[in-house]
Amino acid sequence: MRYSVAILGHVSKSQALLIAEDGSFLGHERDQGMEWRDSGYGWPAMTVRQLFERLARSQQLKFHHLVAKCEAVMIAMSGLDERHSGERFRNQLADCQLRPESVVFRSLAEANHMGAFHGGPGVLLRCGHGSSAFIRDHTGITMLIGGGGILVGDH
Repeated sequence: MRYSVAILGHVSKSQALLIAEDGSFLGHERDQGMEWRDSGYGWPAMTVRQLFERLARSQQLKFHHLVAKCEAVMIAMSGLDERHSGERFRNQLADCQLRPESVVFRSLAEANHMGAFHGGPGVLLRCGHGSSAFIRDHTGITMLIGGGGILVGDH
């Protein structure tokens, strides 16, 4: 069986979802937050590894077997958007043994939009520690407006 993993990295907590190749949901695990702006080097990658280890145990697999059978990994993190390439995280993931070509990075806004609209067009408004709008049009073009946080007037 082949797997996909979606990781939602919030500031205070993170969650990993394990999905089978037929699209069925197999389970989820939670761990510490993935605040990459204030944390030390390697902290988000350590959280990713811990989430994979927990998912492997929940499926009675060894860590390296789950990683080897993982076709796609999407990591969505707070504050990660088109302004950041994700290279810093991609380089740190070597310790997780993930194939770099299998990992994609997205903002939480885009991940939420994908869940709400299944990749189709729509507008997602988010409010919390500020506000943002994530828009995807019928051609697939996306735009993020806002999202800078209350310290820069995002309210």
